[in-house]
Amino acid sequence: MVLRGNGVSKGVAIGEIFLYQPFIPQTTEAHYSGDPKQYLEQYEALCLQARVELQAIRERMMQTDAEKAAIFSAQMEVMDEQIRDGIQYDTWMPDWAVETVYSRYERRLQKAGDPLIRERAADLKDVKNRLLRIWCGVPQQSLAQLEKPVIIAAHDLLPSDTAVMERDHVLGIVTESGGTTSHSAIIARSYGIPAVLGIPNLLPRLTNGEKVILDAVDGVLITRPDGKQEKEMRIKQ
Repeated sequence: MVLRGNGVSKGVAIGEIFLYQPFIPQTTEAHYSGDPKQYLEQYEALCLQARVELQAIRERMMQTDAEKAAIFSAQMEVMDEQIRDGIQYDTWMPDWAVETVYSRYERRLQKAGDPLIRERAADLKDVKNRLLRIWCGVPQQSLAQLEKPVIIAAHDLLPSDTAVMERDHVLGIVTESGGTTSHSAIIARSYGIPAVLGIPNLLPRLTNGEKVILDAVDGVLITRPDGKQEKEMRIKQ
């Protein structure tokens, strides 16, 4: 089967798929009644744990890329005062306050004319998802300890995903979303990793561990390749 997308970082990779499916928040509007103090304290606890996680990522990045580590220093400061106001004055539950405020700014940045400014929306989404994952009590997932070289398949990759991934174990990247200016594309090009982005309904059509060919020259992912296809692609590679 040939799945078509956008080749955003040229190259050819042949290897096994690693399905990376991090936490995707599902939040609905909810309000509380009573004293806002306990809900503000819950939010502060979320922020504290998020800062601990981000600090660990930053320290890891400092060993290899101080410039990218600065991104996570900035993320640690994106705990918006408007969230506290929403909890205190609008009686929003902390998770709904996080969803509302961060999503509002994500949308604003995504409408910016400058693609570099639009890319900052990924940082906001990253922090939002982290806070909501902690709120739901879901353990942190990471690409830091890939056991062998693989082609990563995901809906999308956020800054904290790519910051910790073992580059030597990443043969290629393929995602359901993203374009040439997305975070995944920028990271793939900077690391020299073949990448095909924007393949609709990708993940349901893949099996963890299956062998595939990622042709980021022509922008395709070939599943269940035969011997002839693999031989042709190794020459192309």
